[in-house]
Amino acid sequence: MKYTIILELQEEGGYTVTVPALPGCISEGDTKEEAIENIKDAISGYIESLQKAWRNHSCGGICGSTNRCLNFLSFP
Repeated sequence: MKYTIILELQEEGGYTVTVPALPGCISEGDTKEEAIENIKDAISGYIESLQKAWRNHSCGGICGSTNRCLNFLSFP
C-alpha cells in the first residue's frame, strides 16, 4: 500500500516526516533519505500495532476470523 507523506525541513536541521492517513505516525532524520527510511519503519510499526489491537479487541459485536466485525450503532 502507498501512503502520502509530508516531509518538513526543520529550522535546526534535519527533517520531520508525517503520514496524514495514520494519525500520530511521525518520524525524523538528519537527511531526506534517512527520514524516509525511518518513516517506513514507523509505518510498519504503526500497522503492526493496529493489527495486534484488532486481534485483541472486544467490540461487543459479532466477530469472525475474517478481520471483520458486525456491530450496530444507534444515532439520536
